[in-house]
Amino acid sequence: GLGAGVGAAVRARLALRRPRREAERAEHVSRIVRWLLLAARTVIEITPMAIFAAVCYVVLPFTAPSATTRAIALAIVNAVLLTRVIIAAAFLVLSPPSRSLRLLPFSDETAEYAYIWVRRLTTLAIYGYFAAQAALLLGLPTAGYATVLNVLGLVVAVMLVIFVLQNRHDVGAWIRGEHHGHKRPRFSAVQSMRRLVGDLWHIVAILYVCAIYFVWALHIEGGFQFVLTATVATALILVAARVLVAVSDRAIVRGFSIKSEMKLRFPTLERRANRYLTILNITAKTAIYG
Repeated sequence: GLGAGVGAAVRARLALRRPRREAERAEHVSRIVRWLLLAARTVIEITPMAIFAAVCYVVLPFTAPSATTRAIALAIVNAVLLTRVIIAAAFLVLSPPSRSLRLLPFSDETAEYAYIWVRRLTTLAIYGYFAAQAALLLGLPTAGYATVLNVLGLVVAVMLVIFVLQNRHDVGAWIRGEHHGHKRPRFSAVQSMRRLVGDLWHIVAILYVCAIYFVWALHIEGGFQFVLTATVATALILVAARVLVAVSDRAIVRGFSIKSEMKLRFPTLERRANRYLTILNITAKTAIYG
């Protein structure tokens, strides 16, 4: 069954190779055309694996395997299918070979880099998990199975830490607002906070990865729910703070604006009336983020 599925998937991939290349060559297309090409390319990516799974599910019963063999074969099929779906989704978003179809504003090198890491983590985590399941079906003791999963989780966690460290400086510069290789220092409470977050974000990310791993490895009751709740709450607070800052900026600009006729009549009035208004703006932002 697996052999037939692999053969069908390979033939489908070869048959779709030309349409895939044509979709990736498209440049300077409209938004509608881009989404159509993305949809078509996603279908092209998933089709071989869908054919692989369908053939395996159809052929496998005719081979009359034992219950254990059938379970292991299905585990392999599910692992392959799940891995390919996740990688196809990453390919859709990152589009390494085609900048015009890319959904994120990444350079070609960054898109390829991110895609490589998605493949690494996805392949290791999914195939490792299903391999442990297969070993359990073949007689691996429960304690050994738990140990294998813990080691697998540790390896994935270490890889995530490496990924964070590799991007420490680039993400930190982005958080601090340092774009295109030049710094734009602004002496404000908000900028000071951005610099602090930019310098320490990787430590927070590493601690978060470690917390997730220990909650999973130690089977802490309610641990995942707590971490998820804290994560969602933090994200909502940050979004709300960003909205409040935007509202505060607009309110200050409108509330302290000088009418046009008054500006024409008294050219220096606005500068005089709004002098040191930046202090109010900084105070408002500090209060919101604080």
